[in-house]
Amino acid sequence: NWNFLTHLMNELQIAGLELDAYDFSFFAKKASEDKQLISKLLYTPLHVLHKDKSFSARHLQDIDPSFYNKIQEADIVFCEWGNDTAVFLSRFLPPNKKLIIRLHSYEAFTHWHLSINMGGVDGLIFVADHIKNIFYKNASPSIYNCEDHCLASVIPNIKDFDKYTYDKSENARYTLGMAGFNKENKGLLKALKILKHLRNEDSRWALRLAGDGFINNTSEDYKYWTQ
Repeated sequence: NWNFLTHLMNELQIAGLELDAYDFSFFAKKASEDKQLISKLLYTPLHVLHKDKSFSARHLQDIDPSFYNKIQEADIVFCEWGNDTAVFLSRFLPPNKKLIIRLHSYEAFTHWHLSINMGGVDGLIFVADHIKNIFYKNASPSIYNCEDHCLASVIPNIKDFDKYTYDKSENARYTLGMAGFNKENKGLLKALKILKHLRNEDSRWALRLAGDGFINNTSEDYKYWTQ
């Protein structure tokens, strides 16, 4: 997902930093062909894995030499999304590499961040203060000594809004907007409840939804949407 990275990558290149990018989904897809291997990579305790003679760093290089080489050449690895990508990098990134992970609500409300090896993380970036609070509450970073060595910052999503110069109607200020409404963590039902209260005060209020349609699931939002 490059939605939040394009602008950041441009700024880093302008600053003169040598930048390379890799789509981890390719590595994950290749690794997932061996269910036993992907389970070892993500869930087996590291001290157990190190004693497993059937596994070595050679496995990682064989899965995708390009990714392996990029890791070896990098000084700092920036990981967008704290999911299986972050779990893998926090466990297997060489100790002389710096790892920065950026977390969104998607990861904070799922199990992925509980599997991240905090000892292998040098910095955390959260998209909002409440996401940081949820992460710290669930991940217990003090147990992993994360609060002492791991720098944490809150940086909102960076988007270039200057290019959006549409003419607005007089009632535009009475519009609520929700991007990616089909995601359960976005809270469509809550948005509808807010809209109801607003419309009780002023009928001009409207809700505009942006994003793909719902994927068939069992969430309350989806059930309401399909009724």
